[in-house]
Amino acid sequence: MSIKDKVEFDAKKFHGLVDMGSGADFDSDNVDHATSALVFLIVAVNGNCKLPLEYFLVKGLNSSEFASLVKKCLELLHYTGVIINSMTFDGAHTNLSMCTKLGANLNINNLNFSFPILYQKNQCFYLMMHVI
Repeated sequence: MSIKDKVEFDAKKFHGLVDMGSGADFDSDNVDHATSALVFLIVAVNGNCKLPLEYFLVKGLNSSEFASLVKKCLELLHYTGVIINSMTFDGAHTNLSMCTKLGANLNINNLNFSFPILYQKNQCFYLMMHVI
């Protein structure tokens, strides 16, 4: 989601800079200003629960970086005992490339929407309303 390009300092740290969760303290002159927030949200299939898991302040991600973050998130969920049935996203090219890097095959002649994470098959789907 888009965020306002604004950097603030609260006497201890800068806010509004690109933050990929490394915990490093950055000098604002050397780090890009964040323009988007990447939010991971888990939704229960058998209930009314929506839970934000984590967010990253980014200026843009390529599909390899995105796939790495998604894989790490799914691995951490797996270790807690959460069973992931599917992953849903819009039809942006980066999202489709991310699924391919995770192991799904989105070629129209050989479709396979599943990808393995730690011995568990996961399914990826894109929302058709964003593709049309």
